[in-house]
Amino acid sequence: MKTRPTPCTLGRMTASGAMVVALLTLGFLAAGTHLSTAQEKSTPNQMQGSVIKVPVDVVNVFFIAKDKHGGIVSDLNRNEIKVEEDGKAQEITFFDKETTVPLTIAMMIDTSGSIAAQDILSLEQEGAIEFIHAVMRKGDLSLVINFDLSIDLDEDLTDNMPALERAIKSTRIRSGGYPGPIHTNVGGTHLYDAIVLAGDEKLRSEAGRKVMVLVTDGEDEGSKYKLNDALVAAQKANTIIYPIYFQPARSTHFSIGYGQPQFSGDAGVLNKLAEETGGKAYYPRSMEDLRKTFEQIKTELHQQYRLGYAPANISRDGSFRKINVRCERREVKIVARKGYYASRD
Repeated sequence: MKTRPTPCTLGRMTASGAMVVALLTLGFLAAGTHLSTAQEKSTPNQMQGSVIKVPVDVVNVFFIAKDKHGGIVSDLNRNEIKVEEDGKAQEITFFDKETTVPLTIAMMIDTSGSIAAQDILSLEQEGAIEFIHAVMRKGDLSLVINFDLSIDLDEDLTDNMPALERAIKSTRIRSGGYPGPIHTNVGGTHLYDAIVLAGDEKLRSEAGRKVMVLVTDGEDEGSKYKLNDALVAAQKANTIIYPIYFQPARSTHFSIGYGQPQFSGDAGVLNKLAEETGGKAYYPRSMEDLRKTFEQIKTELHQQYRLGYAPANISRDGSFRKINVRCERREVKIVARKGYYASRD
C-alpha cells in the first residue's frame, strides 16, 4: 500500500510509484531571511597567501520588457533602465540580456477535485510536457510537484526528460466532488502550502533564474499558510510565478445546492501571485490556447534581462524593500518582481 505524506511534507515518489519518501519538513517561514542573491567579494592577502572574503549583498532582478501591444522588446540598453528601492534611485552595477544563466523550473500541478476532470488534466499534462521539452536547455533543471490534500514531489530537480515526462503523466485527480458552499476535508487544495514548500525547500537554495509554472484554479482550501506567506516564500526564493487556469469552454463546474453551471476559480489570487513576482496569469480556454500560453512563457523566459545593484540601504533588518524598475523609452513596460526581503544578521 502506498502511503501519502502529510500536507506539510513533500514526498518523492520512486519511478515505480511503490514508495513515497518523506522529503521535506517545513521550518519557520521567517527563518534564514536573506537577500534574493548574495555574492562574495574576494581580496587576496599577499602577506599570508590567503583569501579574505568580504560579503557584499547584491540584489538581482530578472525582468522582461513589453511594448504597448504586449510584444517582447529585446533591444534595450543599460542607459534606458532605472531602478528604485523604496522610492530611492539605486546605482545599477551590472545589466545584461539573460539567455545563458541556468533556469530552474518547478512544474506544479493541482490535482484536487476543484481543478478539472481527469480528461482535462490529460490535456494539461500534454501541454506541460511540450513546454518542458521546448524551454529546457543544457544546464537547466526541472522538478514536478502535484498537490491536493497533500503535496507530493513526483520528480526532484533533474534534466532527465523521460523522468520528467513520467512524473507529469503520473499525476491524477485524487479527490472527487464539485466545489460548493459546503467545504469538507474530502476535497481540498493546499495551494499556499505547496508554494511555500517549493519556494523554501527547493528553489531558494538554487542559483540563477527560477520559475514556478502553477497549473491551478487559484482556490485554496485547508492550507496551513496564507496567500501572503506564499508570496513571501516566492519573493525570498527570487522566483517568478506563472499561474495557468485551464478551463476549456465545454467544461463547467457545478455548485452543490444550486444546480446551475458556474465557472469557478479565483482570478484575484492568480493575478496577485503573478504580478508580485514578475510573472503573468493565463486563462486558456482551449488546447490551442494552452499551447500558446506555454509558448508565451517560454518566449519570456528566453528574452529576460537581468540587472543587479548593491542597495544603498545597508540595514540588515529583514524588512521588505519595494523595487521599481522602469524604462525611459516611451511606451515600454517593465515586468519584474515588486520587491525582496533584506538580509538579517
